[in-house]
Amino acid sequence: MIATTSTLRWSEEEPPVTISTGHELDQALHKVAARCTTEHPIIVALYVHDYEVGIGLGLPESFVNIKSWERGTPESSLITVGNDRAQRGAVFFFLNKHHTEIPRRNLIPTAQARQIVREFFETGSRSTSVKWEEL
Repeated sequence: MIATTSTLRWSEEEPPVTISTGHELDQALHKVAARCTTEHPIIVALYVHDYEVGIGLGLPESFVNIKSWERGTPESSLITVGNDRAQRGAVFFFLNKHHTEIPRRNLIPTAQARQIVREFFETGSRSTSVKWEEL
């Protein structure tokens, strides 16, 4: 396991939360998810290992997006590919504010998305339990 300190942002108005352990990450994601409604699910951003990892919270389906940065601009961006079990795409609000539509093909069960984020936090490697595609 890679020891790391990272930050989690869920709102543009609120300061980011420092995350040092997988347990702290789970608690922070749970706390944010409890604030969501099905009418206003949000995308949080975890900054760890020089990446921005986005995850949607507040719906039964979610996604994970991993962006690497080079000189302040995204160098590459990957998003999960689901198995099309979701009946339709979903709308989330990035950092509780910016309307973001996620296509059905990119949705996976929220529990799986949370496991993928935790694995990336702990290892610095993206999960092989799901397919990925470039954005």
